[in-house]
Amino acid sequence: MTLRTKLNLALLAAALSAALAAGYFFYRFGRDEIYRVQEERIAAAAAGAERMAAEAALAGDQLMLVDYLADLRRSRPDIAATFLTWKSGAETEIRRGKPPPGAAAPGRRLTRPVAELPAEQRASGSAGAGRYAARPPTAANAALIRRASAQGAAVRLDFSADYLEKERSDLLMALWRNTAHAAALSAALAGVLAFLLSAGISRRLGRLSALAADIGAGRFGSRASIGGSDEIAAFGAAFDTMSAKLLELENMKKAFVSSVTHELRSPLGAIESRLALLERRPGAGETEKGDYRRIRENVSRLSAFVTGLLDLARIERGEMPFNPGPEDAAALARDVTDFFKPRAADLGLRLEYSGEESLPAGLDRELAAHMLTNFLANALKFTPKGGSVEVKVLRREGSLVFEVADTGPGVPPGAESRLFEAFYRAPGAAAGGTGLGLSLCRRIAGLHSGKVFYRPGARGGSVFGAEFPLNN
Repeated sequence: MTLRTKLNLALLAAALSAALAAGYFFYRFGRDEIYRVQEERIAAAAAGAERMAAEAALAGDQLMLVDYLADLRRSRPDIAATFLTWKSGAETEIRRGKPPPGAAAPGRRLTRPVAELPAEQRASGSAGAGRYAARPPTAANAALIRRASAQGAAVRLDFSADYLEKERSDLLMALWRNTAHAAALSAALAGVLAFLLSAGISRRLGRLSALAADIGAGRFGSRASIGGSDEIAAFGAAFDTMSAKLLELENMKKAFVSSVTHELRSPLGAIESRLALLERRPGAGETEKGDYRRIRENVSRLSAFVTGLLDLARIERGEMPFNPGPEDAAALARDVTDFFKPRAADLGLRLEYSGEESLPAGLDRELAAHMLTNFLANALKFTPKGGSVEVKVLRREGSLVFEVADTGPGVPPGAESRLFEAFYRAPGAAAGGTGLGLSLCRRIAGLHSGKVFYRPGARGGSVFGAEFPLNN
């Protein structure tokens, strides 16, 4: 799972948790508010009837109370019935005209007596009635209500428990839908914000990863160029500084190597020439000539190392002359093979060319021959006496392929990935190498927009080669 996916999931989970928690508390608050409003509405109706009973008692006109109760029944769909209870115990239901639209149908009722009830008495007679407390008469109106009752009637309001429960159910369902919609919208917005935030973070981390890969590949001086003022930006600035410092050190190293190799090349050439003259000096004994020969061989090896360093430095600085032109790659490979045949015979090895008879391609002849020479020199060095080395030039899927296969011991496991690094020598490699030959091959292939490769031989040994585009 990528870091971007993890960030998206983490931010989305946090946003969803926050949205669900907020929705839960909002729903709880809305539900309690619905109950409170219903209770206040019932209490207000009872208080209004209480006041009207008091006023009717003062005026001595019970008709005022009857008209009020009839209008109340007609205008309030939650009131199932209104009654006047007479002193004899009989009850008269007050109704006038048609019930209001949506009025409560006969069913469970919540009875609310308006007068002559103890202060804390609860209404009874319905499953939902226990939630509503009967409101006691106020102190100011208590005497008036008692007088009204003494004159012959008391008031009772019946509220429909079914209507109130349906009203609560409808309001709670609407509240639930609104809460769910708000939570879904919040989650969608959180998802978009999480995507944008994680995209920015992963993009900046991707730049750091690419910069680290460039530095690991030796491409010093690359920059991540991450803006901002957070920790990632500071990390990117530190990487940019490190890359610049490494480039500076690399340039210093290249300049030093170039200077040293130039200074060594001239005296080594002079020493080698003088040793050749000493070997041919009249009167030199066989022992003396053998010493001169061994010294000259070591000087030649050192000179080859210095030349390799110079070539590598020139390629890295872009100063190596590169002059590609139309060449016959097969003819070039045969010429190099023929040049090495006497040496192969001296080592007791069989060296032969196989492949295309003619293969035109765009090549720098000198550099391509240098690359093939390095491949062949390695193969001859590591193949034991009695073995064989085979050189091939092939056309493969629009590419030109050089291959040198040997029957040597092969490459130790784990060393394959570093074979073409400068100065690298595989464990157990024979003494005498400089570790520059294969690195030069890789650079020469790069100049031709190609690549080098290694693979184990089908019957043991190694296969080293390079692949160039034919339309180069």
